Amino acid sequence: MLNILRNAGQKVPKDIRTILREHKAVRPISEIKNGSYLNLVIKLSFSIDGLPLGKNSKSQFWPILMSFINFPIFKKKIFPVGIFHSFNSKPGNINEYLGPFIQELNHILTYGIEINDKQINFEVAHIVADAPAKAFLLNVKNHNDLSARLRTDSSFRLKSNPEYHKDGFSPLIDLPIDITKCVVLDYMHCLCQGVMKRLLDFWVKGKKPIRINLQEYDRCTFTQGCKTNKCKCREIENQTDYSILLVGKNKIVL
Repeated sequence: MLNILRNAGQKVPKDIRTILREHKAVRPISEIKNGSYLNLVIKLSFSIDGLPLGKNSKSQFWPILMSFINFPIFKKKIFPVGIFHSFNSKPGNINEYLGPFIQELNHILTYGIEINDKQINFEVAHIVADAPAKAFLLNVKNHNDLSARLRTDSSFRLKSNPEYHKDGFSPLIDLPIDITKCVVLDYMHCLCQGVMKRLLDFWVKGKKPIRINLQEYDRCTFTQGCKTNKCKCREIENQTDYSILLVGKNKIVL
């Protein structure tokens, strides 16, 4: 994507790490008596979502998964921290579900662990969940709610936007994290099934000034698929199709 933008004349970096500034991360070294001290911090990532076990059953898992961000030996490893199972639905109470996990995580974040006389500290890099699961974890209204005011960590904790929150509090506020930065946005729902789908609706069904002239394409539209057997086009079915249009083949299609 960066190469495409550079070829189009946009002044963007060649490498995504320049944008993320990962290569500029500096770990402070403190000068102490008889030498120097490097504070080792391992960054953790957590992922939480529901996993249905069958098409004709409500039985499902809700695992809490952990991975290491800056620990190369475990870069491709994912570790289960906890697993909830139900024959009916998702966990009924978010505080009961996350309580033991939050308690143990807080202890590790506060005290770290000591291995071979070396103190190793931890921090939460991000918590990943799709939009419905994210609303459940944060104890807020679903992602299709119209209350989309800009929020900060402080405003979220204080419930400055009360119409966005449900009764009670999310257990995540007990963690020493910036909630608005650590709990990341959901690419699938926000961009693929959100922005991209809305743009296609505007281009195909919108008002005349923004609608694309489809007279030459009456057999095949963006959203309805091909109506004949002469074309291999098909209806857009899922987030993968929207993602392809968004980042890969949109120039060809349009």
